[in-house]
Amino acid sequence: MRGKKWAFSILAAILLFALTACGSDKGTAQANKKDNSNAETITVKHDLGTTKIKGKPKKIVVLEFSFLDALANLNISPVGIADDSKPERIIPEIKDKVKDYTSVGSRKQPNVEVISSLQPDLIIIDSSRQSHKDIYKQLSDIAPTIGFQSSNQTYDQTLEQFKQIAHAVGEDKKGEEVLKKHNEKVAQFQKELDESKFKDLVIAPAHATVDKMFLHSDISYVGTIFKKLGLSTALQDKDAQAFKETAGGPYYSVNLEQFLKINPDVLFLMTDGEKTIEKDWETEALWKETKVANNKQIYYFDRMKWARFRGLIPAEIIMDQTIDTLKKVEKK
Repeated sequence: MRGKKWAFSILAAILLFALTACGSDKGTAQANKKDNSNAETITVKHDLGTTKIKGKPKKIVVLEFSFLDALANLNISPVGIADDSKPERIIPEIKDKVKDYTSVGSRKQPNVEVISSLQPDLIIIDSSRQSHKDIYKQLSDIAPTIGFQSSNQTYDQTLEQFKQIAHAVGEDKKGEEVLKKHNEKVAQFQKELDESKFKDLVIAPAHATVDKMFLHSDISYVGTIFKKLGLSTALQDKDAQAFKETAGGPYYSVNLEQFLKINPDVLFLMTDGEKTIEKDWETEALWKETKVANNKQIYYFDRMKWARFRGLIPAEIIMDQTIDTLKKVEKK
């Protein structure tokens, strides 16, 4: 009899615990539902339209590196990143700020199924990529989706987009603080760079592959950073119409003859560390007529930091490395 009473007591305790837990779960769910219903809805205007976002997004997917930069500056780590299935492409200065995430494929062709499986509450896409615009409606059915130029963005657009993204994720105040610190750094870079020594120096920012050279014009991301520093970019976009092939923006493919015609004082070459076309040009007679060859004014930079990433952190890296490089130019 005593054993039956003991068993009954245990059963009653288990039932009481289960009912309490169930009530707690129900209460939590109701509280979450209430919190969500009371959450503020904000409206974000972007390149592809107007999108309403309810509450603070916590599960964000980004389809370009510049948007990852924006979130990293706000101490937010996305759940999904279009990293070209190459996590090593995330530069060290930003990688330290990123927690575990899921790759959603390439920036050119992101995987919609993987994005959907992450159940995001915000997706940020590149409005300058047609492949992103093609899936905008599909992504908008998954979660609120906003689009800004990334591949073709200028430095000023970087600043404006950062403010819009900060607003979209409910971090306006933090965004203002970040921009204030960034602008202070830029002012210091401008002060450090004695424009009078370099205002007449014509610099050609470019990226190269094994068989092509692409000059970045004055309206490119790097070109507009140079302008911010008071420097001159060799290729003016208004004069670039003769160059028919581009890399999907203000990046123009030039052959050796065209390069000689522009004939910059300095070449800032962005590479992935592999052999690039200028090594083949070195055997050509025309190459020896260029200023950069005669004066040994070719400087190499990490293409990830200078071209692919874009954003506030890369901009500061570019400015810092530009000033350090110009000091070397001055010594020659």
